[in-house]
Amino acid sequence: MTERLKLQIGLGIVVALLSLAVLGMPWMASASEWTEADDLRAEELADSARIAAEERLYIGLGNNLHLIDSDPGNGFALFRTSKPSRKDMRKFCELGIQEMMVLSGTAKKHEYKYADECPTLKVIYNEGQSTSTPVTEAFLRQFDEWVQNAQATGKKIAFRCECGCHRTGRLAAYYQMKYQGLTAEDAKIIMRKHGQWMLFYPHIFKQVDAMADYVAGRPCSLQPKYCVGEERDALQLALDFVTPR
Repeated sequence: MTERLKLQIGLGIVVALLSLAVLGMPWMASASEWTEADDLRAEELADSARIAAEERLYIGLGNNLHLIDSDPGNGFALFRTSKPSRKDMRKFCELGIQEMMVLSGTAKKHEYKYADECPTLKVIYNEGQSTSTPVTEAFLRQFDEWVQNAQATGKKIAFRCECGCHRTGRLAAYYQMKYQGLTAEDAKIIMRKHGQWMLFYPHIFKQVDAMADYVAGRPCSLQPKYCVGEERDALQLALDFVTPR
């Protein structure tokens, strides 16, 4: 058997397995499908949060840049975005964004590299979070303190990962459930709207459901591998994730 034939057979097996996964796992399809009803609901949610008109001002100003919340009274604003280019960094400064949480740990390649374009922007968190690992209570406490300080002082802040889709979408869902009163289902609609390749991240939707329990002060109703918790060692995290759902 030639190497080329082996490669073709291997690719065929991968395609077949992926096809079976998509057709045989409705929970994967439901996590990624986007319908017209979802689009209408997303617009309703933006209207109810009083940010629809403002968000239109930011379209095209950055890679997946969106306004999550704002207070025109004191200037507070919270944005979500993706890894910035040099041009994006200039726009951040024009928008008055003062602090950034980097959920992918890549500030050196972006914010620090282009710091001359926005010297007033401060990176206050720069850790490589994983989509397969739920956020911890310690991180959410840090996030809450940061947000509440910005709300009180009228600061403009933002957070990002790489595409601004998965880790960013997860944290945005937490904010929307805790501070804007969205249900987990509505938060997931917005996460899908701004997401990419969500088909391959069904576990994030379960993590959002688990965070809804956390926000409500309820015990986690899902398997521990989806639940908000304190830091666990790397081996245990790996074992948790490969355990059948």
